[in-house]
Amino acid sequence: MQRLIFILCALMLNVFFLCGDSYSQPCTSLEEAIGTVTISPEGEGMLLQATNATREEVLQGFADRQNIRVKFFCEDPALDQQRSPLTLESPSLMELLRDFLGPGYSFKLFDGEGKALKGGTSGPVKEVNIYPEGCLKTDRPMRTFMALSEHSVFVRGSTPIRMEELARIIKGEGPSSRAQAVSLLGAGGEKEAMPLLIEALKDKNPQVWSEALHYLKRLGGRSGTEECAQAISERIKETPCPEFLVALAQLDKERVWPVIDRFIDNPDSKAQNAAARALSLTGDKRAIGYLSKIASGPDIENSRLAIWAMGKIGDEEGAEALTALLKEENGPRRAFAAQAIKFLSDADRANAEAELEKVIRRADVSDEMLAALAQVSYLKPLEGLLGDADAGADVKVKALKALAGAGSEKAVETAGTALEDNTPEVRLAAVNAIAEIATENTVSYLLHAAEDKEPGIRKAAVSGVAGFGPTPSVLAALAKALGDADPEVRKAAIDGFDEFGKPNDEIVSILKTAAANGTDPYVSKRAEFILRVWGLTASGEKARQ
Repeated sequence: MQRLIFILCALMLNVFFLCGDSYSQPCTSLEEAIGTVTISPEGEGMLLQATNATREEVLQGFADRQNIRVKFFCEDPALDQQRSPLTLESPSLMELLRDFLGPGYSFKLFDGEGKALKGGTSGPVKEVNIYPEGCLKTDRPMRTFMALSEHSVFVRGSTPIRMEELARIIKGEGPSSRAQAVSLLGAGGEKEAMPLLIEALKDKNPQVWSEALHYLKRLGGRSGTEECAQAISERIKETPCPEFLVALAQLDKERVWPVIDRFIDNPDSKAQNAAARALSLTGDKRAIGYLSKIASGPDIENSRLAIWAMGKIGDEEGAEALTALLKEENGPRRAFAAQAIKFLSDADRANAEAELEKVIRRADVSDEMLAALAQVSYLKPLEGLLGDADAGADVKVKALKALAGAGSEKAVETAGTALEDNTPEVRLAAVNAIAEIATENTVSYLLHAAEDKEPGIRKAAVSGVAGFGPTPSVLAALAKALGDADPEVRKAAIDGFDEFGKPNDEIVSILKTAAANGTDPYVSKRAEFILRVWGLTASGEKARQ
Protein backbone atom coordinates (compact mmCIF):
# COMPACT_ATOMS: atom_id res chain seq x y z
CA MET A 1 0.00 0.00 0.00
CA GLN A 2 2.80 2.43 0.90
CA ARG A 3 4.58 1.60 -2.35
CA LEU A 4 1.34 2.34 -4.24
CA ILE A 5 1.06 5.75 -2.56
CA PHE A 6 4.68 6.50 -3.55
CA ILE A 7 3.92 5.65 -7.21
CA LEU A 8 0.70 7.68 -7.23
CA CYS A 9 2.53 10.72 -5.81
CA ALA A 10 5.11 10.45 -8.55
CA LEU A 11 2.43 10.19 -11.24
CA MET A 12 0.58 13.22 -9.87
CA LEU A 13 3.76 15.27 -9.85
CA ASN A 14 4.46 14.20 -13.42
CA VAL A 15 1.00 15.26 -14.60
CA PHE A 16 1.32 18.57 -12.77
CA PHE A 17 4.65 19.40 -14.39
CA LEU A 18 3.59 18.36 -17.89
CA CYS A 19 0.46 20.50 -17.67
CA GLY A 20 2.48 23.44 -16.38
CA ASP A 21 4.82 23.62 -19.37
CA SER A 22 3.77 22.14 -22.68
CA TYR A 23 7.01 22.75 -24.54
CA SER A 24 9.76 21.76 -22.11
CA GLN A 25 10.54 19.60 -19.14
CA PRO A 26 10.27 21.27 -15.75
CA CYS A 27 13.17 22.46 -13.70
CA THR A 28 13.10 22.84 -9.95
CA SER A 29 15.40 25.46 -8.51
CA LEU A 30 18.55 24.23 -6.81
CA GLU A 31 17.45 25.12 -3.30
CA GLU A 32 14.31 22.99 -3.76
CA ALA A 33 15.69 20.22 -5.93
CA ILE A 34 17.97 18.15 -3.70
CA GLY A 35 16.02 15.71 -1.57
CA THR A 36 16.79 14.51 1.93
CA VAL A 37 16.88 10.84 2.91
CA THR A 38 17.01 9.39 6.43
CA ILE A 39 17.35 5.68 7.24
CA SER A 40 17.38 4.84 10.92
CA PRO A 41 16.37 2.17 13.47
CA GLU A 42 12.76 2.36 14.58
CA GLY A 43 11.71 -0.01 17.35
CA GLU A 44 12.44 -3.55 16.18
CA GLY A 45 12.84 -2.51 12.56
CA MET A 46 14.14 0.21 10.19
CA LEU A 47 12.54 3.47 9.08
CA LEU A 48 13.00 5.24 5.75
CA GLN A 49 11.96 8.89 5.46
CA ALA A 50 12.51 10.74 2.21
CA THR A 51 11.56 14.35 1.45
CA ASN A 52 11.42 15.59 -2.13
CA ALA A 53 13.73 12.75 -3.16
CA THR A 54 14.16 10.86 -6.42
CA ARG A 55 14.51 7.12 -6.67
CA GLU A 56 18.27 7.27 -7.15
CA GLU A 57 18.66 9.65 -4.21
CA VAL A 58 16.90 7.14 -1.97
CA LEU A 59 19.22 4.40 -3.20
CA GLN A 60 22.17 6.71 -2.55
CA GLY A 61 20.73 7.14 0.93
CA PHE A 62 20.96 3.39 1.54
CA ALA A 63 24.61 3.52 0.45
CA ASP A 64 25.44 6.58 2.55
CA ARG A 65 23.54 5.78 5.74
CA GLN A 66 24.33 2.07 5.94
CA ASN A 67 27.75 1.96 4.22
CA ILE A 68 26.57 -0.62 1.74
CA ARG A 69 27.20 -0.77 -1.98
CA VAL A 70 24.06 -0.98 -4.11
CA LYS A 71 24.39 -2.26 -7.68
CA PHE A 72 21.44 -2.00 -10.02
CA PHE A 73 21.42 -4.24 -13.12
CA CYS A 74 19.59 -3.97 -16.46
CA GLU A 75 17.62 -0.88 -15.45
CA ASP A 76 18.95 2.61 -14.71
CA PRO A 77 17.18 4.21 -11.69
CA ALA A 78 18.85 7.56 -12.50
CA LEU A 79 16.44 8.00 -15.42
CA ASP A 80 13.53 8.49 -13.02
CA GLN A 81 13.88 11.99 -11.58
CA GLN A 82 10.40 12.50 -10.21
CA ARG A 83 10.47 13.78 -6.65
CA SER A 84 8.14 12.59 -3.91
CA PRO A 85 7.85 12.31 -0.14
CA LEU A 86 8.04 8.81 1.28
CA THR A 87 7.85 7.08 4.66
CA LEU A 88 8.37 3.31 5.02
CA GLU A 89 8.93 1.05 8.04
CA SER A 90 10.14 -2.55 7.70
CA PRO A 91 11.55 -5.28 9.97
CA SER A 92 15.09 -5.10 8.54
CA LEU A 93 17.30 -3.08 6.22
CA MET A 94 16.90 -5.54 3.36
CA GLU A 95 13.15 -5.71 3.82
CA LEU A 96 13.12 -1.92 3.77
CA LEU A 97 14.97 -1.93 0.45
CA ARG A 98 12.60 -4.54 -0.94
CA ASP A 99 9.53 -2.58 0.19
CA PHE A 100 10.93 0.58 -1.37
CA LEU A 101 11.50 -1.06 -4.77
CA GLY A 102 8.29 -3.06 -4.72
CA PRO A 103 7.68 -6.42 -6.41
CA GLY A 104 9.52 -7.55 -9.51
CA TYR A 105 13.10 -7.46 -8.19
CA SER A 106 15.47 -10.17 -6.98
CA PHE A 107 18.54 -9.63 -4.77
CA LYS A 108 22.00 -11.05 -4.19
CA LEU A 109 23.75 -10.14 -0.95
CA PHE A 110 27.50 -10.07 -0.24
CA ASP A 111 29.65 -9.56 2.83
CA GLY A 112 32.66 -7.28 3.19
CA GLU A 113 34.93 -9.78 1.43
CA GLY A 114 32.64 -10.10 -1.56
CA LYS A 115 31.35 -13.53 -0.55
CA ALA A 116 27.72 -14.30 -1.29
CA LEU A 117 25.47 -14.52 1.75
CA LYS A 118 23.01 -17.35 1.96
CA GLY A 119 19.88 -17.68 3.96
CA GLY A 120 18.16 -14.42 3.17
CA THR A 121 19.42 -11.42 5.07
CA SER A 122 21.62 -13.15 7.64
CA GLY A 123 25.16 -11.85 8.07
CA PRO A 124 26.72 -8.37 7.73
CA VAL A 125 25.56 -7.16 4.31
CA LYS A 126 28.03 -4.85 2.56
CA GLU A 127 26.85 -5.14 -1.05
CA VAL A 128 23.48 -5.67 -2.70
CA ASN A 129 22.94 -6.61 -6.32
CA ILE A 130 19.44 -5.77 -7.57
CA TYR A 131 17.96 -7.43 -10.65
CA PRO A 132 14.65 -6.42 -12.23
CA GLU A 133 12.38 -9.24 -13.31
CA GLY A 134 13.64 -10.77 -16.54
CA CYS A 135 17.12 -9.26 -16.19
CA LEU A 136 19.83 -11.41 -17.77
CA LYS A 137 22.20 -10.42 -14.95
CA THR A 138 24.87 -8.99 -17.21
CA ASP A 139 28.41 -8.64 -15.94
CA ARG A 140 28.33 -4.87 -15.35
CA PRO A 141 25.64 -3.04 -13.39
CA MET A 142 23.79 -0.14 -14.96
CA ARG A 143 24.27 2.01 -11.83
CA THR A 144 26.35 1.64 -8.67
CA PHE A 145 25.69 3.54 -5.44
CA MET A 146 28.33 3.83 -2.72
CA ALA A 147 29.28 6.16 0.11
CA LEU A 148 32.03 8.65 -0.78
CA SER A 149 33.90 7.64 2.37
CA GLU A 150 34.06 4.08 1.01
CA HIS A 151 34.85 4.94 -2.60
CA SER A 152 38.07 3.30 -3.78
CA VAL A 153 38.88 6.13 -6.23
CA PHE A 154 38.24 9.09 -3.91
CA VAL A 155 39.98 7.74 -0.78
CA ARG A 156 43.15 6.23 -2.16
CA GLY A 157 45.42 9.08 -1.06
CA SER A 158 48.03 10.78 -3.22
CA THR A 159 47.64 8.58 -6.30
CA PRO A 160 46.46 10.78 -9.18
CA ILE A 161 42.94 10.12 -10.43
CA ARG A 162 42.82 9.55 -14.15
CA MET A 163 40.24 11.26 -16.33
CA GLU A 164 39.08 7.85 -17.55
CA GLU A 165 38.17 6.87 -14.01
CA LEU A 166 36.17 10.04 -13.51
CA ALA A 167 34.41 9.50 -16.82
CA ARG A 168 33.41 5.99 -15.73
CA ILE A 169 32.03 7.32 -12.44
CA ILE A 170 30.06 10.09 -14.18
CA LYS A 171 28.52 7.54 -16.50
CA GLY A 172 27.62 4.76 -14.11
CA GLU A 173 27.46 5.68 -10.42
CA GLY A 174 25.21 7.41 -7.91
CA PRO A 175 24.56 11.16 -7.65
CA SER A 176 27.06 11.79 -4.84
CA SER A 177 29.87 10.06 -6.72
CA ARG A 178 28.95 11.74 -10.00
CA ALA A 179 28.94 15.19 -8.40
CA GLN A 180 32.30 14.53 -6.72
CA ALA A 181 33.79 13.32 -10.00
CA VAL A 182 32.56 16.42 -11.83
CA SER A 183 34.02 18.64 -9.10
CA LEU A 184 37.44 16.97 -9.35
CA LEU A 185 37.28 17.09 -13.13
CA GLY A 186 36.41 20.78 -13.25
CA ALA A 187 38.85 21.82 -10.51
CA GLY A 188 41.70 20.61 -12.70
CA GLY A 189 40.87 23.38 -15.17
CA GLU A 190 41.98 21.37 -18.20
CA LYS A 191 40.35 22.05 -21.54
CA GLU A 192 40.31 18.30 -22.19
CA ALA A 193 37.71 18.01 -19.43
CA MET A 194 35.18 20.12 -21.33
CA PRO A 195 33.47 17.24 -23.22
CA LEU A 196 32.91 15.37 -19.96
CA LEU A 197 31.62 18.49 -18.23
CA ILE A 198 29.23 19.11 -21.11
CA GLU A 199 28.04 15.52 -20.80
CA ALA A 200 27.58 15.98 -17.05
CA LEU A 201 25.55 19.13 -17.73
CA LYS A 202 22.92 16.85 -19.30
CA ASP A 203 22.61 14.88 -16.05
CA LYS A 204 19.11 15.00 -14.57
CA ASN A 205 20.33 15.24 -10.99
CA PRO A 206 20.83 18.85 -9.80
CA GLN A 207 23.82 17.94 -7.63
CA VAL A 208 25.60 16.84 -10.77
CA TRP A 209 24.54 19.41 -13.35
CA SER A 210 25.08 22.31 -10.94
CA GLU A 211 28.70 21.24 -10.46
CA ALA A 212 29.11 20.89 -14.22
CA LEU A 213 27.58 24.32 -14.81
CA HIS A 214 29.89 25.94 -12.26
CA TYR A 215 33.03 24.58 -13.84
CA LEU A 216 31.88 25.10 -17.42
CA LYS A 217 31.52 28.82 -16.66
CA ARG A 218 35.03 28.90 -15.25
CA LEU A 219 36.49 26.86 -18.08
CA GLY A 220 34.66 28.93 -20.68
CA GLY A 221 36.26 32.07 -19.31
CA ARG A 222 39.71 30.56 -19.77
CA SER A 223 39.34 28.53 -22.94
CA GLY A 224 36.68 30.32 -24.95
CA THR A 225 32.97 30.56 -24.35
CA GLU A 226 31.56 29.25 -27.62
CA GLU A 227 31.45 25.55 -26.78
CA CYS A 228 30.28 26.10 -23.19
CA ALA A 229 27.60 28.59 -24.18
CA GLN A 230 26.33 26.26 -26.90
CA ALA A 231 26.04 23.39 -24.40
CA ILE A 232 24.13 25.54 -21.90
CA SER A 233 21.87 26.86 -24.65
CA GLU A 234 21.01 23.31 -25.72
CA ARG A 235 20.34 22.33 -22.11
CA ILE A 236 17.89 25.21 -21.71
CA LYS A 237 15.89 23.98 -24.70
CA GLU A 238 15.42 20.69 -22.89
CA THR A 239 14.94 22.01 -19.34
CA PRO A 240 14.67 25.76 -18.65
CA CYS A 241 16.43 26.01 -15.30
CA PRO A 242 16.95 29.54 -13.95
CA GLU A 243 20.64 28.82 -13.24
CA PHE A 244 21.22 27.95 -16.89
CA LEU A 245 19.87 31.27 -18.15
CA VAL A 246 22.01 33.42 -15.86
CA ALA A 247 25.12 31.38 -16.75
CA LEU A 248 24.32 31.77 -20.43
CA ALA A 249 24.07 35.54 -20.07
CA GLN A 250 27.45 35.58 -18.34
CA LEU A 251 29.08 33.63 -21.17
CA ASP A 252 27.30 34.82 -24.31
CA LYS A 253 24.69 37.58 -24.09
CA GLU A 254 23.42 37.10 -27.64
CA ARG A 255 22.32 33.54 -26.88
CA VAL A 256 19.87 34.85 -24.29
CA TRP A 257 17.41 36.24 -26.82
CA PRO A 258 16.28 32.96 -28.48
CA VAL A 259 15.38 31.44 -25.10
CA ILE A 260 14.26 34.38 -22.97
CA ASP A 261 10.53 33.90 -23.70
CA ARG A 262 10.64 30.51 -21.94
CA PHE A 263 11.36 32.36 -18.71
CA ILE A 264 9.34 35.53 -19.23
CA ASP A 265 6.18 33.52 -19.93
CA ASN A 266 6.80 31.11 -17.07
CA PRO A 267 4.54 31.97 -14.10
CA ASP A 268 7.15 30.68 -11.65
CA SER A 269 8.74 33.61 -9.80
CA LYS A 270 12.20 31.99 -9.87
CA ALA A 271 12.13 31.79 -13.66
CA GLN A 272 11.27 35.48 -13.93
CA ASN A 273 13.90 36.34 -11.32
CA ALA A 274 16.51 34.63 -13.51
CA ALA A 275 15.16 36.45 -16.55
CA ALA A 276 15.53 39.83 -14.84
CA ARG A 277 19.13 39.04 -13.83
CA ALA A 278 20.05 37.72 -17.26
CA LEU A 279 18.48 40.67 -19.07
CA SER A 280 20.37 43.06 -16.82
CA LEU A 281 23.61 41.31 -17.76
CA THR A 282 22.93 41.87 -21.47
CA GLY A 283 23.04 45.65 -21.03
CA ASP A 284 20.92 45.79 -24.19
CA LYS A 285 17.99 48.15 -24.68
CA ARG A 286 16.09 45.24 -26.27
CA ALA A 287 15.65 44.02 -22.70
CA ILE A 288 13.47 46.97 -21.62
CA GLY A 289 10.18 45.53 -22.95
CA TYR A 290 10.81 42.18 -21.24
CA LEU A 291 11.82 43.89 -18.01
CA SER A 292 8.66 46.00 -18.06
CA LYS A 293 6.61 42.82 -18.22
CA ILE A 294 8.46 41.35 -15.21
CA ALA A 295 8.13 44.65 -13.34
CA SER A 296 4.34 44.55 -13.67
CA GLY A 297 4.13 41.06 -12.19
CA PRO A 298 3.00 40.14 -8.67
CA ASP A 299 6.44 39.36 -7.21
CA ILE A 300 7.77 42.57 -5.65
CA GLU A 301 11.40 41.41 -5.47
CA ASN A 302 11.34 40.56 -9.17
CA SER A 303 9.82 43.97 -9.84
CA ARG A 304 12.72 45.60 -8.04
CA LEU A 305 15.30 43.61 -10.00
CA ALA A 306 13.61 44.40 -13.31
CA ILE A 307 13.16 48.11 -12.58
CA TRP A 308 16.73 48.54 -11.40
CA ALA A 309 17.89 46.72 -14.52
CA MET A 310 16.04 49.29 -16.64
CA GLY A 311 18.01 52.04 -14.94
CA LYS A 312 21.31 50.25 -15.39
CA ILE A 313 20.65 49.56 -19.06
CA GLY A 314 19.43 53.12 -19.48
CA ASP A 315 19.17 54.69 -22.91
CA GLU A 316 16.03 56.54 -23.96
CA GLU A 317 13.87 53.41 -23.64
CA GLY A 318 14.97 52.77 -20.06
CA ALA A 319 14.39 56.38 -19.01
CA GLU A 320 10.91 56.40 -20.58
CA ALA A 321 9.97 53.14 -18.83
CA LEU A 322 11.02 54.55 -15.45
CA THR A 323 9.16 57.78 -16.07
CA ALA A 324 6.01 55.80 -16.86
CA LEU A 325 6.36 53.84 -13.62
CA LEU A 326 6.65 57.07 -11.64
CA LYS A 327 3.23 58.06 -12.94
CA GLU A 328 1.59 54.86 -11.69
CA GLU A 329 -0.08 54.54 -8.31
CA ASN A 330 1.73 51.39 -7.14
CA GLY A 331 3.83 52.49 -4.18
CA PRO A 332 6.67 49.93 -4.23
CA ARG A 333 7.16 50.08 -8.01
CA ARG A 334 7.20 53.87 -8.00
CA ALA A 335 9.81 53.78 -5.24
CA PHE A 336 11.95 51.28 -7.18
CA ALA A 337 11.67 53.48 -10.28
CA ALA A 338 12.76 56.49 -8.26
CA GLN A 339 15.83 54.59 -7.07
CA ALA A 340 16.65 53.33 -10.56
CA ILE A 341 16.82 56.87 -12.01
CA LYS A 342 20.11 57.19 -10.14
CA PHE A 343 21.62 54.55 -12.43
CA LEU A 344 20.77 56.43 -15.63
CA SER A 345 23.45 58.41 -17.41
CA ASP A 346 23.37 62.19 -17.14
CA ALA A 347 22.10 62.41 -20.71
CA ASP A 348 19.18 60.03 -20.07
CA ARG A 349 18.24 61.20 -16.59
CA ALA A 350 16.81 64.70 -17.18
CA ASN A 351 13.17 63.91 -18.05
CA ALA A 352 12.83 61.10 -15.53
CA GLU A 353 14.37 63.22 -12.79
CA ALA A 354 12.01 66.09 -13.59
CA GLU A 355 9.05 63.73 -13.14
CA LEU A 356 10.53 62.44 -9.90
CA GLU A 357 10.86 65.98 -8.55
CA LYS A 358 7.14 66.52 -9.19
CA VAL A 359 6.27 63.32 -7.34
CA ILE A 360 8.30 64.05 -4.21
CA ARG A 361 6.92 67.59 -3.90
CA ARG A 362 3.35 66.34 -3.70
CA ALA A 363 1.75 66.66 -0.28
CA ASP A 364 0.76 62.99 -0.34
CA VAL A 365 4.25 61.67 -1.16
CA SER A 366 4.86 58.54 0.88
CA ASP A 367 7.54 58.07 3.50
CA GLU A 368 8.54 54.93 1.59
CA MET A 369 9.28 56.91 -1.57
CA LEU A 370 11.54 59.38 0.23
CA ALA A 371 13.23 56.61 2.24
CA ALA A 372 13.88 54.71 -1.00
CA LEU A 373 15.94 57.61 -2.35
CA ALA A 374 17.92 57.88 0.87
CA GLN A 375 18.57 54.12 0.92
CA VAL A 376 20.47 54.26 -2.38
CA SER A 377 22.04 57.66 -1.59
CA TYR A 378 20.21 59.29 -4.47
CA LEU A 379 20.05 62.63 -2.70
CA LYS A 380 19.97 65.20 -5.46
CA PRO A 381 16.13 65.22 -5.66
CA LEU A 382 15.91 65.57 -1.86
CA GLU A 383 18.41 68.42 -1.91
CA GLY A 384 16.32 70.18 -4.53
CA LEU A 385 13.19 69.66 -2.46
CA LEU A 386 14.75 71.04 0.74
CA GLY A 387 16.08 74.08 -1.09
CA ASP A 388 12.72 74.88 -2.69
CA ALA A 389 11.05 77.75 -0.85
CA ASP A 390 7.68 76.82 -2.36
CA ALA A 391 7.73 73.19 -1.20
CA GLY A 392 5.50 72.32 1.75
CA ALA A 393 6.97 72.11 5.24
CA ASP A 394 5.34 68.74 5.91
CA VAL A 395 6.98 67.23 2.83
CA LYS A 396 10.35 68.65 3.84
CA VAL A 397 10.03 67.15 7.32
CA LYS A 398 9.28 63.75 5.75
CA ALA A 399 12.38 64.09 3.58
CA LEU A 400 14.57 64.98 6.56
CA LYS A 401 13.34 61.95 8.50
CA ALA A 402 14.25 59.81 5.49
CA LEU A 403 17.73 61.36 5.36
CA ALA A 404 18.34 60.38 8.99
CA GLY A 405 18.51 56.77 7.86
CA ALA A 406 21.05 57.40 5.08
CA GLY A 407 24.05 57.71 7.40
CA SER A 408 26.52 59.50 5.13
CA GLU A 409 28.35 62.81 4.99
CA LYS A 410 26.40 63.67 1.85
CA ALA A 411 23.17 63.08 3.77
CA VAL A 412 24.35 65.53 6.44
CA GLU A 413 25.17 68.10 3.77
CA THR A 414 21.75 67.61 2.17
CA ALA A 415 19.94 67.97 5.50
CA GLY A 416 22.13 70.99 6.24
CA THR A 417 20.49 72.93 3.42
CA ALA A 418 17.32 72.96 5.50
CA LEU A 419 19.00 74.78 8.41
CA GLU A 420 18.30 78.05 6.58
CA ASP A 421 14.64 77.23 5.93
CA ASN A 422 12.09 79.89 6.88
CA THR A 423 9.99 77.39 8.83
CA PRO A 424 11.19 76.49 12.36
CA GLU A 425 9.56 73.06 12.07
CA VAL A 426 11.77 72.25 9.08
CA ARG A 427 14.93 73.56 10.75
CA LEU A 428 14.22 71.46 13.85
CA ALA A 429 13.70 68.35 11.73
CA ALA A 430 17.02 69.09 10.02
CA VAL A 431 18.83 69.30 13.38
CA ASN A 432 17.28 66.03 14.54
CA ALA A 433 18.23 64.28 11.29
CA ILE A 434 21.81 65.58 11.36
CA ALA A 435 22.24 64.59 15.02
CA GLU A 436 21.35 60.98 14.15
CA ILE A 437 24.14 60.74 11.56
CA ALA A 438 27.57 60.45 13.17
CA THR A 439 29.97 61.63 10.46
CA GLU A 440 32.92 63.99 10.47
CA ASN A 441 30.87 66.94 9.25
CA THR A 442 27.96 66.49 11.68
CA VAL A 443 29.34 68.67 14.48
CA SER A 444 29.92 71.72 12.30
CA TYR A 445 26.26 71.74 11.20
CA LEU A 446 25.03 71.30 14.79
CA LEU A 447 27.27 74.13 15.98
CA HIS A 448 25.74 76.33 13.30
CA ALA A 449 22.23 75.35 14.44
CA ALA A 450 23.14 76.16 18.05
CA GLU A 451 23.07 79.83 16.96
CA ASP A 452 19.50 79.60 15.61
CA LYS A 453 17.03 82.30 16.69
CA GLU A 454 14.53 79.67 17.86
CA PRO A 455 15.27 78.31 21.36
CA GLY A 456 13.80 74.87 20.56
CA ILE A 457 16.25 74.49 17.69
CA ARG A 458 19.16 75.68 19.80
CA LYS A 459 18.20 73.16 22.49
CA ALA A 460 18.08 70.28 19.97
CA ALA A 461 21.45 71.31 18.51
CA VAL A 462 23.09 71.57 21.95
CA SER A 463 21.71 68.16 22.99
CA GLY A 464 22.91 66.65 19.74
CA VAL A 465 26.41 68.10 19.78
CA ALA A 466 27.05 66.86 23.33
CA GLY A 467 27.00 63.31 22.02
CA PHE A 468 30.15 63.84 19.94
CA GLY A 469 32.73 64.09 22.72
CA PRO A 470 34.46 66.97 24.55
CA THR A 471 36.34 68.54 21.66
CA PRO A 472 37.32 72.22 22.03
CA SER A 473 34.58 73.36 19.65
CA VAL A 474 31.92 71.27 21.44
CA LEU A 475 32.98 72.53 24.87
CA ALA A 476 32.98 76.11 23.64
CA ALA A 477 29.44 75.71 22.31
CA LEU A 478 28.19 74.15 25.55
CA ALA A 479 29.89 76.81 27.68
CA LYS A 480 28.20 79.51 25.63
CA ALA A 481 24.85 77.73 25.85
CA LEU A 482 25.10 77.72 29.66
CA GLY A 483 24.43 81.45 29.46
CA ASP A 484 21.63 81.21 26.87
CA ALA A 485 18.54 83.33 27.44
CA ASP A 486 16.32 80.26 27.31
CA PRO A 487 16.28 77.98 30.39
CA GLU A 488 15.66 74.84 28.31
CA VAL A 489 18.79 75.52 26.27
CA ARG A 490 20.79 76.06 29.48
CA LYS A 491 19.41 72.80 30.89
CA ALA A 492 20.35 70.88 27.72
CA ALA A 493 23.87 72.33 27.89
CA ILE A 494 24.61 71.38 31.51
CA ASP A 495 23.01 67.94 31.05
CA GLY A 496 25.33 67.46 28.10
CA PHE A 497 28.34 67.33 30.41
CA ASP A 498 27.03 64.02 31.76
CA GLU A 499 27.93 62.50 28.38
CA PHE A 500 31.68 63.04 28.79
CA GLY A 501 32.72 60.81 31.68
CA LYS A 502 35.59 61.95 33.92
CA PRO A 503 36.12 65.68 33.33
CA ASN A 504 39.41 67.08 32.05
CA ASP A 505 40.81 70.42 33.20
CA GLU A 506 38.80 72.43 30.69
CA ILE A 507 35.54 70.74 31.68
CA VAL A 508 36.34 71.23 35.38
CA SER A 509 36.92 74.92 34.73
CA ILE A 510 33.61 75.32 32.90
CA LEU A 511 31.70 73.45 35.60
CA LYS A 512 33.31 75.44 38.43
CA THR A 513 32.37 78.70 36.73
CA ALA A 514 28.82 77.49 36.21
CA ALA A 515 28.52 76.34 39.82
CA ALA A 516 29.95 79.51 41.32
CA ASN A 517 28.70 82.26 39.04
CA GLY A 518 25.61 80.88 37.31
CA THR A 519 22.29 82.66 37.73
CA ASP A 520 20.28 79.52 36.86
CA PRO A 521 19.79 77.38 39.98
CA TYR A 522 19.41 74.20 37.94
CA VAL A 523 22.69 74.84 36.12
CA SER A 524 24.57 75.65 39.35
CA LYS A 525 23.31 72.62 41.25
CA ARG A 526 23.84 70.28 38.31
CA ALA A 527 27.41 71.53 37.85
CA GLU A 528 28.13 70.95 41.55
CA PHE A 529 26.62 67.47 41.36
CA ILE A 530 28.76 66.47 38.36
CA LEU A 531 31.89 67.69 40.13
CA ARG A 532 31.00 65.76 43.30
CA VAL A 533 30.46 62.58 41.28
CA TRP A 534 34.11 62.81 40.27
CA GLY A 535 35.33 63.74 43.77
CA LEU A 536 35.64 67.51 43.21
CA THR A 537 34.03 70.65 44.58
CA ALA A 538 33.18 73.95 43.01
CA SER A 539 36.26 75.45 44.65
CA GLY A 540 38.47 72.90 42.94
CA GLU A 541 39.30 70.96 46.11
CA LYS A 542 38.77 67.25 46.36
CA ALA A 543 35.43 66.46 47.92
CA ARG A 544 35.43 64.80 51.30
CA GLN A 545 34.58 61.11 51.18
